[in-house]
Amino acid sequence: YTQQALTEELAALGRLVAESESGAFDTDTAAETIGALAQDTATKLIRAVPVLVEAPVEIEVVTPEGARTVSFALLLFPGLLMMGMIFAAQGLAEDLWQERDMGVLRRLRSTTVSLVSLLAARGTAAAVVLLAVATPLAVVGFARLGLPFSRLVPSLLWLTLSGLLLHALAGTIQVMAPSRRAAALFSTLVFFPLMLVGGSFFPFESMPDFLAAIGRLTPNGMMLEPLKGALIGTGQTSDFVLPLLAALAGIAALTGLTAWRLSTFFLAR
Repeated sequence: YTQQALTEELAALGRLVAESESGAFDTDTAAETIGALAQDTATKLIRAVPVLVEAPVEIEVVTPEGARTVSFALLLFPGLLMMGMIFAAQGLAEDLWQERDMGVLRRLRSTTVSLVSLLAARGTAAAVVLLAVATPLAVVGFARLGLPFSRLVPSLLWLTLSGLLLHALAGTIQVMAPSRRAAALFSTLVFFPLMLVGGSFFPFESMPDFLAAIGRLTPNGMMLEPLKGALIGTGQTSDFVLPLLAALAGIAALTGLTAWRLSTFFLAR
C-alpha cells in the first residue's frame, strides 16, 4: 500500500540515488526534488490520517434480550450437574445385580407382577433419588453464579428426566454384562467417554467443532444443550421439544430391552 500511495515520490527518490551513484548529481536540482518530495509526501499523509485513525468498519455487538454475561464457570455448571446425574444413575442401576443375587427377581417371577412394572417402580424411585441429588447441587450453583431461581424447578425436572434416560441406559448395560464385575467395567467404559465428550469435563464451546458436534449427539450432551441455553438466557422453549421426545423414546426402548433381557438370560445365570 505504501508503494501504491507514494509511487511518484519513490520513483523520484530512485532517480536521485541513481544520479548520485553515476556522478551526475546536481545539488540545486536535488534540493528542489527533495523539497517537492517532502511536500507531496506530507500532503498524502495528512489526507490518510483520518483513514488510519478511524476504522472504516464499525462493529456493533448485539446481546439478545435476557442473555447473561457468560463465564467459564457458567458454561461448565450444567455439565457438572449432568455429571452428578451420570454417577447417580450408574449407582442405582447396579442394584439389579444385588436384587438378582438376593433372589428378589426370581421370587418376583412367581407373582403376577410383570418385570415392566418392577422397572417402572425402580424408575420412580430413581427419579426421587436423582431429584434429591440434583437439588443441593443446583441450589448452590444458582446462588453462587447469580442465576434466577425462577429457573430452578424447571432445571431440576429436566435434570431428573436426563437422569432417568441415563439410568435406563445404565440398567441395560448391567443386564447385558456376563457378571457383576464386567457390568461395572462396561458401565465405566461407556459413561466415562460420554462425560468426556458430552460437556461434563469441558464445555462444548471450548472443544474443537467436530468433537463438540459429536458430544451434542450423546444422550447427556443432547439433554445438556437446551438446559445450558435456558440458564444462560439464549435458549428457546422449542429447544426442549426434540430432546424431550428423544428422551422419552429412549427410556421406553431401553426399559423394554432391559425387561426382555431380565426375563430371558439375566435370571438364568
